[in-house]
Amino acid sequence: MRRDSRRQFLQCSLALVGISLLSGCEKTPSPSKVPRIGFLAVGSREGRGFLIEGFLQGLRELGYVEGQNIVIEYRFSEDRDDRLPELAAQLVDLKVKLILASGTPASFAAKQATSTIPIVMGGLAANPVETGLVASLARPGGNITGMTLMTSQLGGKRLDLLKVIVPDLAQVAVFWNSSNPTYGPVLKELEAAAPALGLKLQRLEVRVPGDLEGAFKTATRQRVGALIAPGDPLVANRPKVVADLAPKEVEVQDRHGAWYSLRIRPYRTEDRKIDGAVMVLYDVDQLKRGLEEVREARDTVQAIVETVPGALVVLDADLHVMIANRAFYETLQLERQDHAGAKLSEVVLGKWNPALLNENLRKALARNKTFDNLEIEGVFERLGHRIFSFEGRSIDLGGDDRKILLVSMTDVTKRKNADAEMLTQHSRPRRTRSTLFIRHRSKITIR
Repeated sequence: MRRDSRRQFLQCSLALVGISLLSGCEKTPSPSKVPRIGFLAVGSREGRGFLIEGFLQGLRELGYVEGQNIVIEYRFSEDRDDRLPELAAQLVDLKVKLILASGTPASFAAKQATSTIPIVMGGLAANPVETGLVASLARPGGNITGMTLMTSQLGGKRLDLLKVIVPDLAQVAVFWNSSNPTYGPVLKELEAAAPALGLKLQRLEVRVPGDLEGAFKTATRQRVGALIAPGDPLVANRPKVVADLAPKEVEVQDRHGAWYSLRIRPYRTEDRKIDGAVMVLYDVDQLKRGLEEVREARDTVQAIVETVPGALVVLDADLHVMIANRAFYETLQLERQDHAGAKLSEVVLGKWNPALLNENLRKALARNKTFDNLEIEGVFERLGHRIFSFEGRSIDLGGDDRKILLVSMTDVTKRKNADAEMLTQHSRPRRTRSTLFIRHRSKITIR
């Protein structure tokens, strides 16, 4: 999965989880009742900027605007995780409605500070059950919810892929931060998998930002073949150390056929010198296989749709275009292109009444019914004045969000004009001819 996509998913999810806990709060409260959210994070505001931006955007989409109907209290450790308990206590004293904890140490600090204020974990890297944050994934219990990336379970796969990429690999270095509970499960997984692959692990302790450059130098001096950096804001917050210069991203398979996204980017020291590279692996196997299934299903549907001689477009439950056949584009005299995700009114341009069509489409969706002979007249781009007859059929694929609509459209302009002309002729008054017969009677006299 691309990093941006993963971040976007994480940001939107955090907003949804957080706002669900605020569902009881008014969206337009009085100033004295404006709810407060606590934002407790490892690192700096700059380093957590992408997360804050996505969180605020998600809140806005749900009707909550910072400074208007909601207040956010920010607390950052500034690379001193020992300050987190104090910062968490400050948020508790402020009586915030919930605490969003970004980073595993922040989640632990929030848990220790309160057992009543709801806590939302922001994409925990480790398994929260193994680290003791929650009782179980199905029933977390207590006052903690949120998300986990479960990246600790990928340790063995990462080593396996490194061995595939570098067959003669013998020694792998791994960052180690004893103050971050994430590292325990990660190292446990790596150390269990390394012997079977003939690999030796070397821990490089990184507790503060100043340790990073020394760790890289140690790895270089001891000629380790690869480096694993577990998810830790200490690393993610150092844009000057791990620079995103000309990154390369490729998809690779391990020996069992599972797919991973391998991202390689240069590493540079504090004095801006390139001194190696950092490789990051993401498990994209399920995503890739799922996309392949979607592509195959789409190709199948496309082939079926193309067999329909008339103009046909398939819409999703939100009335967005999924697929349209060749006749659809020919009818509208449009150049064929991928309009997936667009509204029908964005494809069929001109002065017409899409609201009338949408109203009938929604009724068909809600009632699992069909409609036909819906005639809509307008002035369409490239076509001029036209009258189209629409027919729609709802198909339920299982659940409200899995319904689709098959919509056909037929240009009935000529037929309607012909009918109108015929009606005009019949309504004109007829001229009748009257013939006057004059019978002349003559009297005949016979003498």
